[in-house]
Amino acid sequence: MNKDYKYCKPADILPHKAPMLLIDKIIDYDFKDYLKVSSHVNFDSIFVKGHFPGHPILPGVVILEMMFQASGIHGRLSNTNKSDQQDNTIEKKIGKAVKVKNATFYKEAIPPCDIIIEVMRQSQLYKFTEYKVEAKINEIKICDAILVVTI
Repeated sequence: MNKDYKYCKPADILPHKAPMLLIDKIIDYDFKDYLKVSSHVNFDSIFVKGHFPGHPILPGVVILEMMFQASGIHGRLSNTNKSDQQDNTIEKKIGKAVKVKNATFYKEAIPPCDIIIEVMRQSQLYKFTEYKVEAKINEIKICDAILVVTI
């Protein structure tokens, strides 16, 4: 298990800035195939306000964006050499969401909540990487998807 991830923050890895930086913390990371991150969602989140008044729900498209960002974190960490990680200077290349092969929503994300996202790399061909990604709240799956990204 690679423990260098503990020295990195999502803001150090992704080119995103608030309010579009949606990942708060890296929980676990395996250089080859696995990443686990968290995101806290409050009632005052820009994405929750007005969606739906009286019954706030985090939009599913935002959960998918969290999943894409988690995949991007894994891709950047796995493509970065150890000296870059120790210097905390991971190059912020622009990654792109290429494809949502399959996504299923099982439960609503109602704030306040902590969403845990687990990323499992399935395959890689050139700069394209396919990930199986799951989002959970309190160990209950709220969404899973197969995503393709390029970095």
